[in-house]
Amino acid sequence: MVYPRNNATAAQFDAIFALNARAPFLLMQGCCALMEAAGTRGSVVNIGSVHAHGGMEKLAAYAAAKGALLTMTRNLAFAKRRHGIRANYIALGWTATPAEHACMAQEHPLGAEGWLQVADASHPLGRIYRPSDVASLVTFLMSDDAQMLTADCIDLHEKFFGTWE
Repeated sequence: MVYPRNNATAAQFDAIFALNARAPFLLMQGCCALMEAAGTRGSVVNIGSVHAHGGMEKLAAYAAAKGALLTMTRNLAFAKRRHGIRANYIALGWTATPAEHACMAQEHPLGAEGWLQVADASHPLGRIYRPSDVASLVTFLMSDDAQMLTADCIDLHEKFFGTWE
């Protein structure tokens, strides 16, 4: 989905919330019901965005939906803690996904061939995130090694909030 700028229509706003807030809400409800019925402990990990902290001025509807997902994740962690169900949120920064590639192919001055090299070179650790980086964190959060983490928001972003150059 290409997200509209701040001039989103009501229908676009609703579509953004349906995808980024309503769908995860319903999935969390269903997963928790299954875990509770089976009497099993479990973990929910929501993939969000650093935009949940406020977001770029041009992505207000998207930022609001990701902020809603963060709040729902923390609420779920609190509500289901006595059932042994944990919930965490990954506030994901710029990641080289197929959807991002499609977007950058249209919007970046260098197009499909050059945007990733420029993006990688512009980041302090030498590259933007890849899906495998996210998968590694999700695997950890789902594991017993993370059994004491719940209601956390992990900023998977190489720009450091609160400090700027």
